[in-house]
Amino acid sequence: AKGFVANSFYNGLSATEFFFHAMEVREGVPISENIEDTGLVTRRLMKALEDLFSHYDCTVRNTGGDIVQFCYGDDGMDPVSMEGKNGKPLNFERLFLRSKAMCPKDGDEAALSSSDLCEVVRQELSELCMSNLVESGFSEDLKNFICGMSGITRRQIEVFVNTCVSRYRSKLIDAGTPVGAIAALSIGEPVSQMTLETFHFAGDATIISTCGAARIKEITSGQRRISTPIITTILERDNNENIAEEVKHCIEGKISVRML
Repeated sequence: AKGFVANSFYNGLSATEFFFHAMEVREGVPISENIEDTGLVTRRLMKALEDLFSHYDCTVRNTGGDIVQFCYGDDGMDPVSMEGKNGKPLNFERLFLRSKAMCPKDGDEAALSSSDLCEVVRQELSELCMSNLVESGFSEDLKNFICGMSGITRRQIEVFVNTCVSRYRSKLIDAGTPVGAIAALSIGEPVSQMTLETFHFAGDATIISTCGAARIKEITSGQRRISTPIITTILERDNNENIAEEVKHCIEGKISVRML
């Protein structure tokens, strides 16, 4: 049934079981080779990035003090501490509802207008010294979230801004974090798993030989000619399937001529 081998070698295999068992054995040869390659890829990445650390100014530098990245991850945030969606550090909606629940509106408090609301936010961020390069992007996101709202009191907005700023600063990457080693491991470990997941493609040797581990090896080795070239194009008229097929055939024809 779809290649399942029910018997053992002691009991003896049927002809069909022997055939499918031989197929799996053949696939084990490239798997063992890929395991060796993935170990080499992980070592290369680790030795190349092991001396990169984050510093107090959120830059990434090597042991010689040379700047590799002016701001870690372009936002200075620790990815483990992210709360928001789409890579945002905070979930503004949830924190805003929490601030309104903590400071309910009294009868004497007046709601701020949109212009007054933006001014209060600007003053609060100025007092909290949210003006450097790392925090400027967060300040703009916070202003854009608040300025479109209404019916908020001054006390509620002050609590909300202070809560967001304190939580944001607690999520910045710590100085001395070995970001290079973390990046190398975050690539090397999944590559090793790619090699071991070949049971998803049992019987298809072409997929196994061109899996993701082979592509990572080509990148780290700096090969000029890759074994599985991929082209991604954007058509001017992307709503016509016939034109897309014509472009596809034209590209395939040119590639075949060059290869010949």
